[in-house]
Amino acid sequence: MVTLDAIIILFIPRAVMATSAAVMNTLRIIGGAIGPIISGAIMQSYLVPVTVDGEEQLFPHAVAFNIIFFICFILDTVLTIAVVLLLRNRATKMTSASSSTAK
Repeated sequence: MVTLDAIIILFIPRAVMATSAAVMNTLRIIGGAIGPIISGAIMQSYLVPVTVDGEEQLFPHAVAFNIIFFICFILDTVLTIAVVLLLRNRATKMTSASSSTAK
């Protein structure tokens, strides 16, 4: 199965391939570290009492999961657009600079 990394790397100029892969993997690691923290804070904010075996316990409400999904969707969309634009501008500058030095 082809991964997202491989698909993205196919469409990146060779001059910026290593930088693009490094940024992509760094953002994946940062997201994996920050995501559970944000999700846990949201789930703790939306607790609902549930009776289990005659004992009342608190569990996250379904709304908490909808909020988590919505926040992740918005953050992912905004960050993806920002990174793509940043890398596209940088790649354009690097490829134009390398093509002008080759002439």
